[in-house]
Amino acid sequence: MPAAGKQANSDNLRTSFKTNELNQLPSTNLSGVSIGLLDSACSDVKETLQLELSSWSGLLERTEDLRHLIGLSEAAWQSACVSQGRHLSAACLVVVAEKALRDPDAIARPGGYFRAMIDRANDGKLHLQKSVFGLASGA
Repeated sequence: MPAAGKQANSDNLRTSFKTNELNQLPSTNLSGVSIGLLDSACSDVKETLQLELSSWSGLLERTEDLRHLIGLSEAAWQSACVSQGRHLSAACLVVVAEKALRDPDAIARPGGYFRAMIDRANDGKLHLQKSVFGLASGA
């Protein structure tokens, strides 16, 4: 294969890997969290944004609205997506939005709360399932 062909192939693999990395469902941090569970846990977000949580792609399509709702910067969102993937980032985003809507006084800075969740995920210390089950049970 000519050098130019090898370079193009290498670039395609790198792009494919990055795309895959951003779109895959990271099993560790999303373990036990289904879109159905998020749907039952996030009633205030669904009502406020007229959001249907019937699929991951549907949630991903509304991340811009969710990001604005909690005051999260584009840079913080992109950083979360790079480090934890879009699915986990979207799940954290909808959980933070739900918590902020239910009790605005409990989370003074929802954007900071989101970034802290991503930091915990990066450290392997995020237990998203517990948060989602707590919301689903009305806690």
